[in-house]
Amino acid sequence: MYKSMQLLIGCVTAVVIFSVTAWGKGSEMMIIAHRGASRECPENTLAAVKRAWEIGADAVEIDVHLSADRKLVVIHDSTTSRTTGRDYVVSETLSSVLCSLDAGAWKGASFRGEKVPLLEEVLATVPKGKTLFVEIKSSPETVGVLKKVLERSKAASQVVLISFDLKVIEAASRELPNIRRYWLRGTLKDEATSAPLPHPATWISMAKAAGAHGLDLHHAGMTADFVKAVREAGMELYVWTVNDPEIAKQMHALQCDGLTTDDPRAMLKLFGRAPKTVEERQR
Repeated sequence: MYKSMQLLIGCVTAVVIFSVTAWGKGSEMMIIAHRGASRECPENTLAAVKRAWEIGADAVEIDVHLSADRKLVVIHDSTTSRTTGRDYVVSETLSSVLCSLDAGAWKGASFRGEKVPLLEEVLATVPKGKTLFVEIKSSPETVGVLKKVLERSKAASQVVLISFDLKVIEAASRELPNIRRYWLRGTLKDEATSAPLPHPATWISMAKAAGAHGLDLHHAGMTADFVKAVREAGMELYVWTVNDPEIAKQMHALQCDGLTTDDPRAMLKLFGRAPKTVEERQR
């Protein structure tokens, strides 16, 4: 099954490659820094976010959880142990405690003292013309809190909401109708071989019914037929998390709208978009 999938992707790339030049010439695939520039810096920290902007990433993706005092804390896991060495349940802990934790030391001594940030702190870094993908990791009630945060932010129009939970997407379509929303999904696997299966078309109708503007899917299982169905539904398509250059080229050939990566520097270089100099960033 795995070899079949490899052959399928190879054929898809060959078929689409003839049209990619015309598409790529006027439309660049968005490069989205996964949890910031997480290959170079500790994930979901201001250091990682700022590095991604400095490199020239089109967008940054971060994760948020709701703390005990209903603050949006930027962290991937539901507990703090993996990235801080201290074991707290995010939803049961005050934001003042969470934001005092060292989330950088595990990545290296140079990042020691880098704290767990609040969403407001990340929003304040977003440059003009860039996009912030905010993944809601907690319950649909988080959408109401996000709405209040965005009402106080100048970067509200630059925010995109993503979630694996369709109920979050539905809540956002009601409470944040002006914010673009994408449904996150992984990959279905063959029960016998664990090989990835092609993404099912039912995901498209489910996402649309929930009020999503598009899908944000794992790269494995992506096919030309699925991309065609997404386009016919008038929706957008993003992929995660791509660090392999060959897979990135395949996703570009399939004309995905954006690609999430741990290494935005390498991906920008791969597609001929060298990281910007200080002078270019100031223009």
